[in-house]
Amino acid sequence: LFAFQCKMYLGHVKVLLGMFLSLKTLYRKRTVIWPFYFYTIIRTLSLFSCLIFSLSFLNILTPQRSFSDSENRFLEKFPKVSLEAIVDGKFNEDFQKYSADQFILRDKWIRLKTSLDLLSFKKDNGRVYFGRDDYLFGVEEELNQNKFLKNIKNTNSFKAEIDFPLDIMLIPTKFSVLQDKLPFKAPIIDEVGLLREIEENLDKSINLLSPIEEFKSTEEEIYYKTDHHYTSLGAYYAYRQYMEELGIDPYDLDFFKRETVTDDFLGSLFRKSNYYRGESERIEKFIPKEDVSLNIIRDEKEELDGLYDEKFLEKNDKYSFF
Repeated sequence: LFAFQCKMYLGHVKVLLGMFLSLKTLYRKRTVIWPFYFYTIIRTLSLFSCLIFSLSFLNILTPQRSFSDSENRFLEKFPKVSLEAIVDGKFNEDFQKYSADQFILRDKWIRLKTSLDLLSFKKDNGRVYFGRDDYLFGVEEELNQNKFLKNIKNTNSFKAEIDFPLDIMLIPTKFSVLQDKLPFKAPIIDEVGLLREIEENLDKSINLLSPIEEFKSTEEEIYYKTDHHYTSLGAYYAYRQYMEELGIDPYDLDFFKRETVTDDFLGSLFRKSNYYRGESERIEKFIPKEDVSLNIIRDEKEELDGLYDEKFLEKNDKYSFF
């Protein structure tokens, strides 16, 4: 373990050795500053080597972490050692991932880097855009057109196999609805254009819905600042539009009692940001003021007692409360 960590860190010494080799030129010219350069480079190499060995020993002594609460993901474990893995380079590749995940004070170093990026006026850290009014936006991957069209085709095939009406509601992302909160020149996916393309290629018997225009028309907080999901209020507006499309009168907001179940919510985008200046958010649940019977079955086998799972409010992943 120590040897591989040193191998990784010592790669950077090549730059300093290049400076040392340049002494040959200085020596040939018999410059009087040669002793000064020699002393400076030797001192720098010594300090750098001490730093490398110190970090290697500290990393070895530091207990391994299996899970990162701040990122809500499992961390890399020490890779399995085998001759085949060493020869084909897989061990070295996995070891670098392991070293990056288990590096001493890793979370603090990442937070420091993100802070420096923001001070240099960068609008993202590679995973999250830092928007206005403390809004965070996930860095989206480019649209895979082949996968996009394949999903439409699979949906049409599914409709051909069933004999009941099919309604599909596509919830817009924060990018499309909260464009005024995005940082300057952040890329925006044309979701209205994508909806139009889906509608053109989708089976005409399928009822395609999207609350994007209703979402854009409201000034209320219908998306969490630190998460990509919409809030309970956003879910209500989506429900209201769906009922109206079906010709059913939706329940008014006054029908529900809105209860704050936690004010300590920080979502998945917060974990990807590594740096957040805003405050934690609240999660609401909507409770009917009149008795309503619910019959909820998940995966055709598990029957649930209600719409909410209270135990997740005590965990890091509070959104799983829903």
